[in-house]
Amino acid sequence: MRKILVGLLSLFALVLLAENVHVPGCEFESYTIDSSITIYVHQWMDLDYEWLISEFDICDYDQEFGEVGVLNFTLDSNADVAVIPYADFNGLDAWVDADFIVLKDGVPFAPTSPISDGTYNISFQINSVDPDLPAGDYTVYLSLTFQPTVSF
Repeated sequence: MRKILVGLLSLFALVLLAENVHVPGCEFESYTIDSSITIYVHQWMDLDYEWLISEFDICDYDQEFGEVGVLNFTLDSNADVAVIPYADFNGLDAWVDADFIVLKDGVPFAPTSPISDGTYNISFQINSVDPDLPAGDYTVYLSLTFQPTVSF
């Protein structure tokens, strides 16, 4: 299949870039024609992901929380991928002290952008809850936007 594609591209290049050359017989030992073709290989990515949590209960300000899984994803791309994180804690971050934990292939990872291929696990650990946290439901919005790093 690859040979056919290269052959067709070469044929089209010759037709599209056709020139007429006359080489006199007494001077004809050899004549070379050549060209170059720019092939743009665009960036692609395969992304498998699973959100691990949709609800979470805080029953008491002094309860033990442990680490809470949020998201697992596996990235496979032909170039690094820029990642733009976004979080809206809906005011909850003023009352709850928590740390996000990111692992890449099971190893602690300091989030950077762009990122390379691997399996990523994102979780959080609640360190403390203000005893005056008003009761109610708080919607927390999290997103990751994946953008290519290769452009033309």
